[in-house]
Amino acid sequence: MTRRWLLPFSWGIDVQAIDAIVRLAALEEASLIALSLLPGAKMRKLRAEHWQQSQDFLEVVRWKSQRYGVRGAAYELLSEDFGQSIVSFARKFGCDRVLVIRRPHGDALLPAPQVQQLLRERLVPLILFYLPESAEEVSLGRRLQDWLKVHWPRPVAHIGGTR
Repeated sequence: MTRRWLLPFSWGIDVQAIDAIVRLAALEEASLIALSLLPGAKMRKLRAEHWQQSQDFLEVVRWKSQRYGVRGAAYELLSEDFGQSIVSFARKFGCDRVLVIRRPHGDALLPAPQVQQLLRERLVPLILFYLPESAEEVSLGRRLQDWLKVHWPRPVAHIGGTR
């Protein structure tokens, strides 16, 4: 059975985070649904920079998915309530997980209030990724991953650093 993961976005392109998610989707043979959320209810009120960020996000996901052989789709959605839109979209498209990314300096792809709303309300299953910044954090993450492989029946992925 193919897993379907939803990768929501509203602001702040993070190419390293997108690359990590797409690589993990390739390893797990999951399809990736990219959802770009645009603020507002009407397209004519949308600011140009929001539309451009959305286009850039979808293009990076498309390019990385093609590079790693990950199947999926991309959507843009105008919304007044991003949290509810993510939940509704995940259910409508049969996504079994919503991917949320955290960084030491803050959240990636979705602002902190949106991430906190998803974590607090627990209306959809989430996968929370923590992407480290420094080489020291990457090394610690790899040691933790090695320990988890030995002690957990299912592999746990920690993504960080470069290949």
